[in-house]
Amino acid sequence: MTSQGKIAILCAAALTSTAAFACTSWVLHPSVTKSHRMIVQKCRDSASKVLDADMRTSESGIRWMRIGAGGGAAFSMNACGVVATSNNGDPLTKPEHPRPKIGGWVLGRVGANSSTAREGLKFIEELQRNPAGIFFVADPKQAFLMESGADYAECQEITGGICVVANEMHLPGIDGRARSKLERIIRQRAREANTRAALREAAKRDGGYTREGCFATSRLPMGEGVKKQFPFRVQSQTAVCFELDGEFPDTLSTAYIALGPQRYTVYIPSPMALEQFPEKIRNGEWAAMALKFRKTAGEKTKLVDRIPELEKQLLAEYDKVREEARTLLKSGKRDAAVKLLNDCYARQYARAEELLTTLLAEAEAAQARKTAAAK
Repeated sequence: MTSQGKIAILCAAALTSTAAFACTSWVLHPSVTKSHRMIVQKCRDSASKVLDADMRTSESGIRWMRIGAGGGAAFSMNACGVVATSNNGDPLTKPEHPRPKIGGWVLGRVGANSSTAREGLKFIEELQRNPAGIFFVADPKQAFLMESGADYAECQEITGGICVVANEMHLPGIDGRARSKLERIIRQRAREANTRAALREAAKRDGGYTREGCFATSRLPMGEGVKKQFPFRVQSQTAVCFELDGEFPDTLSTAYIALGPQRYTVYIPSPMALEQFPEKIRNGEWAAMALKFRKTAGEKTKLVDRIPELEKQLLAEYDKVREEARTLLKSGKRDAAVKLLNDCYARQYARAEELLTTLLAEAEAAQARKTAAAK
């Protein structure tokens, strides 16, 4: 590896039912984002019965945010501003001496113990197994693309621009180990190219890469054929856009969480200052409502058009509150800043819940009318 951002590291995949088996993820470097903050987005396709999130504190005293399924971490962010995500990779050759299965705690382990992105890499070190994994580990200043599997490990720092990955390896060293067929590789590369193009178009419109551009890109539906490979699939379940604050990461770093299918749920601004998620987020009821809305409304519904309208209002309010909180933090009034942010979250969650409940009711009413008319 060169001194220009590459490091070699022995590390490995931790892809289980709680991690992502078919995802699209990207990093937007602060040098190109409109907010000048590090942005990390993951769109998760793995189907799960329970989708949930909560705030935790590790034995080492680090507060971290767990987002995933059934108590496992498919996304994590902590009070140091360290974020970790994972995608599936090439299955690779079979190891001569397979390692035991790794549980869904690996991304949580990064969140619970890491003070920097570089430090977070070591918590995935020496966990080599198949199938291979593609990881993003980032903090407000640095981001890394990490790929690993049986007898293969590589890591590269993302020093500028954007990096988009789907489910095939990118870094040197994979030659001789790869087992993916050409058709699969082409589809994954198309997914990356289309996502990159959509993000770039949004950046032209917005004057830089933004959260809003990430939200819109994450909702582009996937169709048949290579040219229609986009992030959102029928089975998509949960997307998160992380925006890392370099000044007050323990309070102002934010996860915009679309828990459930991202076209059918609301990206709710969730700051690290959040004391705890509402019960319906923690027990899976919120995501279940979004999944039911998708099943009831169908893929061609126009009801989903009202979701970005609400998000625009939520973001405007959140940005104002976040800067008010920043002023309080600079004055040493952390308790007041934390309360301000928690009160904002409570209001915004209530509005999101009201909209999603309304949309589901309207979808169910439309379905009932259609059923009645068919009799």
